[in-house]
Amino acid sequence: MATQEHHYDRTWLEEMKRNYPSHVRGGRLDRFVKAVESSPIFQSVYNQGASLTDAPDGRDVVDGTSISDSRSTTKPSPEQKTNLLFEAARTGCCATLTEFFDEKIVDVNLTYGDGLTALHIAAENGHYKDVKFLLEAGAEIEADKRGLTPLHVAASSAEPIPKIANCLIKHMNENASSLINATISETSNNESTEGNTALHCAADNKHISHEFIRALETCHILDPSIKNKKDKTAFHVAAEAENPEVIVSMLEVFTPAK
Repeated sequence: MATQEHHYDRTWLEEMKRNYPSHVRGGRLDRFVKAVESSPIFQSVYNQGASLTDAPDGRDVVDGTSISDSRSTTKPSPEQKTNLLFEAARTGCCATLTEFFDEKIVDVNLTYGDGLTALHIAAENGHYKDVKFLLEAGAEIEADKRGLTPLHVAASSAEPIPKIANCLIKHMNENASSLINATISETSNNESTEGNTALHCAADNKHISHEFIRALETCHILDPSIKNKKDKTAFHVAAEAENPEVIVSMLEVFTPAK
């Protein structure tokens, strides 16, 4: 069976490459486009499968229909909107969706079935610029149904980025301070993580750096004395995970009083 080809207005891609040169490196932008090129919402906004001509009144027209008209009649499903947003967060291309957010086509706070948000995805994949962009676009920091906040996810990632921790904690301190010491709930699929704070997650992560631990203490309200469901602090978790460097970092970063 022949594979259906999808086309889109190349001027959009070239404009994105000019506006976001960092997205070109490593082929991030091309991977994002390839992943969503069959999405109806992407096609409707960027005129896939059609050529552009000038309408008499100066409006762009796609096969006889103005872009504004095609946008207004296109009603992508919630799943299609979520897939588009999450793919952008996964590939590090959230900034290219500015038009979607501005026109209220996509809600920056869309969630997947378990409460996962684009902010979780961007933090997990180490995309600092996307985390910053999503927060500036109105993304709210929330815990998913397992109790995981984007900070938990960032601390558990394979490539923990200190700037992401710093950015999230600063935003949480101003808008959701109660979530800084949030613990993973009993709905977690992994009983061993129940009650863990983001610091517990960091303590158990062999990839954590001293800079990341320091970033976690950005606002000086992270509490290392909190115990998880197994009555263990982050220090106990680090010891069990045989992460001596993390223990040393925590001892240097957190005050003796804590």
